[in-house]
Amino acid sequence: MSKNIISDKNTKKILYTGSFKFPNKDAAALRVHAIAKIFLSLDNNYDVSFAGWESFSQNNPYYEYDGFKCYSQSELSPHKGFKLFKPIRSFFRGSKTFKWTLKQEKFSTIILYNPPAFFSILMLFYSKISQKNLILDCTEWYEYKHLPGGRYGLAALEVFIRMRVVYPFFKNIICISRFLDHYFKNKNTVIIPPLHLKTEKPTPKLLDKDLNFIYAGSAGKKDQLAYLIKTLLSINTIKGHKIKIHIAGPDKFNFSTATEDINLESHNQVILHGLVSKVKLEELYSQAHFSFFLRENKRYALAGYPTKGIESLSHGTPVITNNIGDFGQLLSEQPNSILIDDNVSKENLKLKLEKIIQGNN
Repeated sequence: MSKNIISDKNTKKILYTGSFKFPNKDAAALRVHAIAKIFLSLDNNYDVSFAGWESFSQNNPYYEYDGFKCYSQSELSPHKGFKLFKPIRSFFRGSKTFKWTLKQEKFSTIILYNPPAFFSILMLFYSKISQKNLILDCTEWYEYKHLPGGRYGLAALEVFIRMRVVYPFFKNIICISRFLDHYFKNKNTVIIPPLHLKTEKPTPKLLDKDLNFIYAGSAGKKDQLAYLIKTLLSINTIKGHKIKIHIAGPDKFNFSTATEDINLESHNQVILHGLVSKVKLEELYSQAHFSFFLRENKRYALAGYPTKGIESLSHGTPVITNNIGDFGQLLSEQPNSILIDDNVSKENLKLKLEKIIQGNN
């Protein structure tokens, strides 16, 4: 952690807030919790509290977790009413947190995790007036066409304003990638990559008859799901282990759309689980020898880290993917993970898998 971002002796009381569901309901919550631990390791006098945007627990917005004081803001709770108003409500998300923050004089430093544009503007004005230290934690830059409404929708407009207009006004910024660090090069920045990974990875013991692969998440075309599945199916077996492909997330219709002409009925090696609970997903990861996906060489992939990749590594499951952005550098340090070309050949991938299996048996 850069001492330039928080250096004044009067900045010991820190509030971490923004679009995460504390304590462990999404990957964002795991990140902010890990960063808070860094502050405590630097100085025992740091006092970090969280105002996550998760729903209240049993009508009580206050709770404690791992020694941290937590104040749920319920900003991300589902709203009833017309769907037409949902994008508008999202645009003004953070208003409740801002009103609550005005009453919290004890915090001298406030960290905002991927805050919406409107909330960011409010907090920038507030920090200027109150002389509070304000820090941005920026971990992504969404591809406009991937957002609801597409490239010209309200969500895309909000992200454009956020990234191009509002975020450059922050002086102190925590970046997740070198790409974002370069984008904010004239600011006071520090790069903190994903931290919630297991330090000791279990070595996969491929002793069963099946070699299990998993794809977990929404089956978007950006992951080039069809190509990798076809390649794995064409390999069929590795060192006598039959390849089984587990798909968690998309239903049959979405899977068929994303995977073009793959006929599920003719491939009993593909097991489609559909939407699964967190417990079931952890079970699938524990049984999987590899997870897999590919990413496009575009800004969204360069700016951030793939959630499904970090989730896989956090469960000790090696990843097969292409070398895009900082995730490729992180993956090169992970045991048994494989970096491949976008159009990896059947022979090349088979050789890589055989080498890993040979080394683990």
